[in-house]
Amino acid sequence: MKALLTLDPDVARLVEREIEGRGLSLEVVVNDGLRKGLGPTRATTSSVEPFKVQPFNLKFREDIDANRLNALADALELEENLRKLA
Repeated sequence: MKALLTLDPDVARLVEREIEGRGLSLEVVVNDGLRKGLGPTRATTSSVEPFKVQPFNLKFREDIDANRLNALADALELEENLRKLA
């Protein structure tokens, strides 16, 4: 298939870089780029099982009061700042 294309300036620069960097012809670079961009779609890759997160119940230790976590963070921050100033 032959076609006349007008490339956007940024795309033309990318193609030129590939031609110079890889020493390939315009036709090869454009065909490779189109293959990569228009390659297999989700319909053909649906055989890949989607990633699933396995949740679990994270419980605080008995000696940690979940309602006072901000106070704990403040105390740790204060301790660190005092250590830096010492």
